[in-house]
Amino acid sequence: MAEDHHTIPLAPPRIYPRSDEESSAMPIPKHINSRRRQKSSKCFVFILSLIVSLSIALLVFSLVVLRFNSPRVKLESVEIKNLDYTSDSLNMSMVAELTIKNKNFGRLKLQNSSAIVFYGNSTIGSGTINGGNVIKGRETQRMNFTIQVKANGLGRENSNFSSEISSGLLKLSSYAKFRGEIRVLKKIIRRRTAILNCTMNLKLSSQEIQDLRCL
Repeated sequence: MAEDHHTIPLAPPRIYPRSDEESSAMPIPKHINSRRRQKSSKCFVFILSLIVSLSIALLVFSLVVLRFNSPRVKLESVEIKNLDYTSDSLNMSMVAELTIKNKNFGRLKLQNSSAIVFYGNSTIGSGTINGGNVIKGRETQRMNFTIQVKANGLGRENSNFSSEISSGLLKLSSYAKFRGEIRVLKKIIRRRTAILNCTMNLKLSSQEIQDLRCL
């Protein structure tokens, strides 16, 4: 009896997905997505905060360091020497002390200046204020200068002169203009000026300056 040959069908092969396909097919847990979003938000907030901080720092630097101010000049005192006067003339030396404050962060280099003394509208004396001084940022420096007053014929030019000489009190005024260069970061240079405009009374008997007022 012939043997029956039965063909046993083969099972279809199983297809195993690759690891990357498996990972893409598998859903990402919600807590992982939440962590990623939190990290991304923190990174964005950090970058934004850094940009804001840098902007504020640059603004403060521009408003404070790069803001150029004129120096502040103050006449502290005036001493009278070698006073000689008549009803028509006035001769003396005025030794003045002043302070110059550099209100900037950069160095201030002063130029030569001149100071003028007036009686009424008449110029009766002048003096030179030597420049070249370098004042560091935010510092104050004291300076001395001398004004020589030599005036004749004041009684003819101004009728009040003789009467003030008789009263013993002479009204004077002075003017000075200071120029300087401010240098920041060795490259940025700005020029600024300061005006010193003062009035004073000269007491002839004691050779003293009284009621010194400056603008």
